[in-house]
Amino acid sequence: MSSPALWVWLSTLHGLPPAALNALIEHFGSPTELYSAPVPEISAILGSAEKAEVFRNKNMAEADRILGECAANGISVVTLQDASYPERLRNIPDPPPVLYVKGRLPAFDLYPAIAVVGTRKPSAYGLFAAKSISAELADAGVVIVSGMAAGCDSAAHSGALHAGQPTVAVLGCGPDICYPRESWLLYGDIPARGAVVSEFPPGTPPSRLNFPRRNRIISGLSNGVLVAEAPEKSGALITADLALAQGRDVYAVPGNIDSPGSAGGNRLIKQGAKLVTGAADILEDLLPIYGAQMSLRPVAPAPAGDPYAPSGGKLDLYHPAEDGTSQSGGSAEDRILSLLKNGFMYLDDIIKASGLPSDEIGAALTILELGGAVTAMPGNVFGLKKN
Repeated sequence: MSSPALWVWLSTLHGLPPAALNALIEHFGSPTELYSAPVPEISAILGSAEKAEVFRNKNMAEADRILGECAANGISVVTLQDASYPERLRNIPDPPPVLYVKGRLPAFDLYPAIAVVGTRKPSAYGLFAAKSISAELADAGVVIVSGMAAGCDSAAHSGALHAGQPTVAVLGCGPDICYPRESWLLYGDIPARGAVVSEFPPGTPPSRLNFPRRNRIISGLSNGVLVAEAPEKSGALITADLALAQGRDVYAVPGNIDSPGSAGGNRLIKQGAKLVTGAADILEDLLPIYGAQMSLRPVAPAPAGDPYAPSGGKLDLYHPAEDGTSQSGGSAEDRILSLLKNGFMYLDDIIKASGLPSDEIGAALTILELGGAVTAMPGNVFGLKKN
């Protein structure tokens, strides 16, 4: 496995899109091998000597600076090699090599996610649709993903938080920057239940060129994209197009035929997007796949004084690093069972907390699975099997 510093170094090389970087990683095997590769060989793969010149820069100072900024600001670094990197995102044509995460990524490999997007200048109807549908989806076990922009995006995040459930905001700037500024309340609240995510390192200012790039992450993290309200020219429609290219479902809330603000959503419906008038229209597509982890019930009012109180019934992952838990002594099987008594865990966390080599833990997990003591779930997540 390559060090996080090498992944960060790779992601900071200018002029190379993620698809080109991922092709190089696939060819050489990892950033470690790519770091040591001869520039002429890199040039042959890229088909451009000019683009390959950036690989002559072996200075790790910028990567070390970024990692220092992350540590100082409570931002975690999730790379393509990590088990916690969402599998849906990993499988798009151009996944970001690195995600900078403020908060905690929900278990995207266990639960469905829906991106809810729309215009920055919605009508009261658009705001209501984005917030109410997001709240019902979130309460049913769906992770709400959006871009924290003013308007429909912010309403979607608010709906999920109102339901006491996780939401993820994908930014077109560094995760340490609140953009737009008017979303500062959400920026402070979202990490309490979910995460603020960016492929751009801390300190990166917002840029018009960054937002189309971040839209592919919004759709890539999701099973489908819901357009709550959008005029004919809208960034939400770009996200819908990216969703189609990634093989995701596209949904749209219908609007008045004489409303310019609804023209984009209405056109999507004419072109085949599923018409949505409530969360049930989306859940009927998700329940056959994720039914065991979902439920559909009315969203209760937020508890007084505790807007993020959990509503129960959802799978919470245990992260031993938070309480310093580690296991020593006993067999690998005993250590694993002791850890999993605390809840479902990522394989990476089990290995770190057990203090044993990864191959030994892997063999022990196989034995425990075959014996019926442990169950494996998508995304390298393990837990005790219920009788």
